[in-house]
Amino acid sequence: QRSDLDPPPRREEHLAAFLRRSKPLIAAVNGPSIGVGLTMTLPMDIRIASEKARFSMRFIRVGITPEVASTTYLAQIVGLPNALDLILTGRIIEAEEAVQMGLVNDVVAPDRLMDEAMTVASLIASNPLECVMEGKQMVHRHMVEQDIDKVVAEEDRAFYKVQPGPAH
Repeated sequence: QRSDLDPPPRREEHLAAFLRRSKPLIAAVNGPSIGVGLTMTLPMDIRIASEKARFSMRFIRVGITPEVASTTYLAQIVGLPNALDLILTGRIIEAEEAVQMGLVNDVVAPDRLMDEAMTVASLIASNPLECVMEGKQMVHRHMVEQDIDKVVAEEDRAFYKVQPGPAH
């Protein structure tokens, strides 16, 4: 509960809460995804790129640092060595390198990008919503959780919460 004397939540807190609680989000990247353009795709659940997509954590090249939890998300997605490479060099990578390092899930022809994103969305939507939401929320909560016992306990709680679920 917030009182009127509490400072308002920061923009980042609103964004983080939205991302954790939202239905699955799919980014379809069909061009440059540079700086904040890349940052905003990192919390998405699935990222699909066209062959025309290019990516860069360009912040260092313009004298600023990454923001909005991008250093956490990027390292979780592509691993520490790749995250440091992208952050410290500010280099631009093509879609094929992005898929090799795990930054995007798939690369398709530009004219197939939206069809592919909709196909993935349909696959997700065909699953029981409660299970999809619990799975997504646990991944977001556990992304930085280091207490494996706590992680297992929460996974067990969610597993038994949905039993027997609509899929059974």
